[in-house]
Amino acid sequence: MHRVEHPRIYLGSDGETTDAVLIDGGRVVAVGTEARETSVEEVIRPEGECVLPGLIESHIHLWGLGLRAGTVSLRGCTTTGDVYRALERAQTVGGWVLGRDWDQNTWSDQHTLDLDQLDALFPQTPVCLRRVVGHAFWAI
Repeated sequence: MHRVEHPRIYLGSDGETTDAVLIDGGRVVAVGTEARETSVEEVIRPEGECVLPGLIESHIHLWGLGLRAGTVSLRGCTTTGDVYRALERAQTVGGWVLGRDWDQNTWSDQHTLDLDQLDALFPQTPVCLRRVVGHAFWAI
């Protein structure tokens, strides 16, 4: 049995953290005070910004997940007009307007985004919009 100690150990996707976890047989069996007060054979103090226990899958998109914080979700937009209205409310991130999750297959008007319209909305601001599957972008 061993304990991992770090100022920021994430316990789940809700952002809850602790500073200690107790590991037994590869499983987290206690957190926080209970973990700190249990006698163990080894204490591990990893360096770095945070610890994510149980993260064993190497195909993750943590970087992209973090970048989403400043983007406008275009999921649920059913017309190009909905997209333009959502983008108008956007705040810039690093000088850009960033949007994500647009899906023209769900748009009832069957139009595509218009470069002239985007330029009119953002004449001096670059715009980058990532499609819902993440493999296509609009950038102006």
